[in-house]
This record gives sequence, C-alpha cells and structure tokens, in this order.
Amino acid sequence: MLLERLARSPVTREALEQTIADALDGHLCRCTGYIKYHDAVRDVILADSSRYLVAAK
Repeated sequence: MLLERLARSPVTREALEQTIADALDGHLCRCTGYIKYHDAVRDVILADSSRYLVAAK
C-alpha cells in the first residue's frame, strides 16, 4: 500500500525515512527485526526512485 501511495503522491528523499516509519508503525514491532523491514522497503523505493520520489524544492 505504501508503494501505491508513493506512486500517486511521491515524497522527497528527505521525507522518505519518516514516511516509511509512519507506514510501518502499528504493523510491526519496533524490536529486533523492525529495521530489516524498514531497510528493505527503503531499498525497493530507492531502486525505482523516479517513480516514488520527487526532488526537494
């Protein structure tokens, strides 16, 4: 769902980390494995950054 939302409404690279954290919040425990999921989502987004990110203004 996050990728669909970003495809419709891209965010800046600076806002990406918080956007991912907000999307995962409430769905995953922030204990030991959380960072791996966060990093994996970020890697997918950055691999197709022209689709999901916009330049900072």
